[in-house]
Amino acid sequence: MKNSLFNFRDDDEREVFLVAIPVILLFGLLGYWLMQGDQTPVAADADSTAEFVDTDNDGVGDSIDRCINRAGVAANYGCPAKIGYSMADNDGDGIRNGIDSCPETSGDPRNNGCKLAAVATASAVAASASAQPVETTDSDGDSLPDHLDNCPNLSAATADGCPLDTDGDGISDDIDRCATLSGSEEDSGCPPDSDGDDVWGTDDNCPDQAGAAIDNGCPKDSDGDGFDDLNDQCPSMAGSEQGCPPDADNDGIADSSDECPQEAGSAASGGCPADSDGDGVADAIDRCPQLAGDPENEGCAPDADGDGIADADDQCPDEAGQTLEQNPDSDGCPSSADTDGDGVLDLLDQCRTEPGLAASNGCPPAANDSDGDSVIDAEDECPAIAGIPESNGCPKDTDGDGVADADDLCPETAGSIVQRGCAETESLQNQISSQDQSILDQALSQVAFNSGSATLTESSKQILAGVADLLRKYPDARLEIRGHTDSSGRAESNMRLSMERARSCANFISDTGIDITRIVAYGYGESLPLVSNDTADGRRTNRRVEFELKF
Repeated sequence: MKNSLFNFRDDDEREVFLVAIPVILLFGLLGYWLMQGDQTPVAADADSTAEFVDTDNDGVGDSIDRCINRAGVAANYGCPAKIGYSMADNDGDGIRNGIDSCPETSGDPRNNGCKLAAVATASAVAASASAQPVETTDSDGDSLPDHLDNCPNLSAATADGCPLDTDGDGISDDIDRCATLSGSEEDSGCPPDSDGDDVWGTDDNCPDQAGAAIDNGCPKDSDGDGFDDLNDQCPSMAGSEQGCPPDADNDGIADSSDECPQEAGSAASGGCPADSDGDGVADAIDRCPQLAGDPENEGCAPDADGDGIADADDQCPDEAGQTLEQNPDSDGCPSSADTDGDGVLDLLDQCRTEPGLAASNGCPPAANDSDGDSVIDAEDECPAIAGIPESNGCPKDTDGDGVADADDLCPETAGSIVQRGCAETESLQNQISSQDQSILDQALSQVAFNSGSATLTESSKQILAGVADLLRKYPDARLEIRGHTDSSGRAESNMRLSMERARSCANFISDTGIDITRIVAYGYGESLPLVSNDTADGRRTNRRVEFELKF
């Protein structure tokens, strides 16, 4: 009854059985092994539960956690939530549908998205032996089968089959402009660049101001004072006041270089106000900006008499004279001053402290040359009147009428002395009325002086007041006064006396308010007699003072 256990009908049936049993067992073991390699559900027995390692404690096991040391979310494979990897996960178990063996049922990462199951039964093992071969498709050609590839459509050499993402921002390094800085897809993987200067995130020290990478994203600051060049009023000089060094007087010159830090000035004067004369008084308050003076005198030199001419240049420092506005050649003396008493006013006297002759501008005549015209008296036909050598010491008289060209109203035509060198028919060239001319004629005939002096009589003063009125009537005219004497006495004394009398008349008229610069006075002494001096009447006629208006 050796065949009674399996009830073999014959030996052939027994031999088939003995061969089939090992084959079945072999296929069963093979199927079980394949199921283990494909991570098919395993038993839920507590003693057989797989070890679950989660280094960053984010609930995503290290086996599928792409950010093992940084807590994240299952939906992003254990990495912090980013825009990248927004792949569908229907059952919400953190395993995308493409690699979730149970995409509609929430499962465990250790079991490819499926719930942990009981140990497979022998039948399940047997069934696995007859199951389809394991899927080995590799869509992206990265040598990692799709069922194990977290990015089956993206070729990469990383363990999970996805492209490298160093900063974990969900944007692969090959398209991430800032591969080491976590950013966003909108910014091509870089942190936000709010100022648009292409310097990103923490690399930009001035995130609200566009700058350059060389300046860490900040605007250029050439002087390094914290004020960018565009807003720095002194871009090449470090400062704290709008980028400039302190400038108390606001003159554009830093206090450290300003010689007058409290007074606005110019660079040319070292930051101080302009001081043209260098007297320490700024031009703006200097009454004499072109003439060095004293601060106590508002920048002007001392001027005791107040005539505008500094004492150092004033020939009469204690007596007010003509101002420079009245007479550019003024020496500071009054117009009537005659320091040396020679009858030549200081205004015209070239030798103020030494008596001289009018003909020599108030200077003494040279030895043996009384009139100082460089023609010695022995050869001078007019020894008391300065002349020219060509006229033998007499004034030039082109027409030979006895009236020097300088005084001849008609120097090319001979005339009379009375008509100033003009003929009778030309005497009206002065262009004044006959009534006004009569005033001048009256002065000629009636102005008189105390005997032997230049002191006017009272009646003469009244006549001269009328002459002054004529000057007011003719504001464009000037008055020429010529004094003459007879031949009595020395010629030099007569010359002096005639000059003094002419000056006396001029001074009186000036004292009535007429500008002395409109009056010219000459003394001719006895050199131009009208008639012979041989009689008393002739000498009386020759002692005269002539008055003429010139235009």
